[in-house]
Amino acid sequence: MSSIVVDGTPRTFLSPQIIQHIQKHALQRDSGSFEERNSFIEQRGSTQFFESFSLDPPKKCERMYSFPLTSKATPSPSPIEVFDASTFKLRKYRDRSTIYISDTTASICFDNMVRIDSFCREVFKRHPVANSEKTMISLLHHRLAKNNACWVPHLECVYFGDTDPDTFRPLDTNADVISHEFGHAVIQYAGGLQYRNQSGALNESLADVFAIMTKHYLSKVKANDPNASWLVGEGIVVSDKAKGALRSMEDPGSAYNNPRLGKDPQPKDMSDYRTTSEDHGGVHLYSGIPNRAFCLAAKAEGGASWEKIGKIWFQALEQGKPDMLFSQFALHTLRVAHLEYGDNIANIVGQAWQQVGVNFAKTISLGQLAAFIGGGLGTAFIANTTMVALMDPEKLTSFKLGGIILGGCFGGLALANRLEKRNLRALGMQI
Repeated sequence: MSSIVVDGTPRTFLSPQIIQHIQKHALQRDSGSFEERNSFIEQRGSTQFFESFSLDPPKKCERMYSFPLTSKATPSPSPIEVFDASTFKLRKYRDRSTIYISDTTASICFDNMVRIDSFCREVFKRHPVANSEKTMISLLHHRLAKNNACWVPHLECVYFGDTDPDTFRPLDTNADVISHEFGHAVIQYAGGLQYRNQSGALNESLADVFAIMTKHYLSKVKANDPNASWLVGEGIVVSDKAKGALRSMEDPGSAYNNPRLGKDPQPKDMSDYRTTSEDHGGVHLYSGIPNRAFCLAAKAEGGASWEKIGKIWFQALEQGKPDMLFSQFALHTLRVAHLEYGDNIANIVGQAWQQVGVNFAKTISLGQLAAFIGGGLGTAFIANTTMVALMDPEKLTSFKLGGIILGGCFGGLALANRLEKRNLRALGMQI
């Protein structure tokens, strides 16, 4: 167990750009006075509210590990509470033992939280919040989260705002949205990914992965089943010309096309990746790249998304640093895939990252890759063409594709010395 410091930025389901688009559309259709228009925007949520959380003191968390899963028993159910936050005084709708206020929305939200808790405990052998019996808490009708939902790290609860009925269906009854936000709770304690730039996009992506695995688990479908949905926030966008969802893991950029929201801007691969200062460095925009890599790997593997590939992804999260890049996370998934499931699964994972344009050229040399993957194993690993293709081609001129032996700890170091003509120590689990 180790300590990590988590920034206070709330993990929102919708990006600030979408909220701003809704506000702009609201202004265009509102013919009232300036004061009335300002009130209209304020009622629909303020991006400044979410940004202000960044100024709160960071939360120190004890990093809690789930893997390996061998011999771990399923933990007892988490306490669950759902509150009405429409006024300054919270009113409890219900918990596991008592219904205090009968409310259909609260009951649907509660039932989804129960299913999420069951999935997390049965598959990952952990509780969603802090990997302990901390209470799962949802606050409904929160006026400062209008048209949005967010996990608030330092409060360890989820805010759900009400939605404009002509834009969104309710978020607090959508299973994908609820799963996504409690996925952030798991991420907070499993890896503590910083909420900015590529690590922030990984944070958003892993929350989507958690949501999609929950959906597949509850519907008992395999990843390549024609009935398996890869849409996140499915059905929440009203009068949409596309798929009526917020994100598509299978085909980023195709989830929605709506006058009130604009068109889904997510790119499919790294060729369209650009550095930006918006949305904490594009955490919602670029999450589609690792999302697609997960989808490709899970469908190619052919099993259930929550089994081999899902466990590879979350074990890689536990092993990486909070500020890791896409390429560093991809490297961890390759290492875990090889260690846990062998060369065939590692090949599938490597191909998935290759298809979305993530490679290790700027992260690690071939010699370092040998030391990292081989470090401490004491067994040989034959690097296939896919893994070699993920490297910088200029570093491979004297080696035959598909036939490079990456040995154990000493073999990896020997190859590193031969390649780079200098001593390289074997890299640890965090690079």
